[in-house]
Amino acid sequence: MSVQLIPLNRFNWEEVISLQPAPGQEEFLPSNLFSIAQSKFDPGCTPLAIQKNDRTVGFAMYCNWNGVCWINRIMVDQESQQQGVGSKALELLVELLTRKKDCAEIRASMAVNNIWAQYLFSNAGFEATGADDHEIIMTLKPRK
Repeated sequence: MSVQLIPLNRFNWEEVISLQPAPGQEEFLPSNLFSIAQSKFDPGCTPLAIQKNDRTVGFAMYCNWNGVCWINRIMVDQESQQQGVGSKALELLVELLTRKKDCAEIRASMAVNNIWAQYLFSNAGFEATGADDHEIIMTLKPRK
C-alpha cells in the first residue's frame, strides 16, 4: 500500500470535500470544506490530500502558530478506514513537520470522547499534556 500526502490544489480539492468520515465520527471534526476555507484565511495553515495508491482517500491539515505545529485535521474516508491509512498519513505528517526548522513542537487536540484519535496519536508517540472538559491536547514526545 502506498500512502502519500499531496498538497491541496485546484485539481483535487473537490475530491477531498466529497469524502465522509464513518458514521459517529462527524461530531469530532468540521467538514473538509470548512477546513479548506479556514486554511485560506489563516496563512499558517496547510491543507493536504491523503492518497492511497494514487486515489484521494483522506484529508489532513497542519498549522504553524509561533513555532508550534498543530495537526488540526486528519480524516480518512469511511471506505478507507481500518486499512492503516490514517496511521501512515500521521507518520508522514510527523516526518514532514519534524524536518521543518520553524516547527519546535508538534501538538494535536481532540475531543475527550474521540477514542479513535487518541489511539491513533498515542500509537504515533504522542502523550496527553493537557485537558479540560471538552478537549485533550497531545504532544509528540521528544526523540532521544
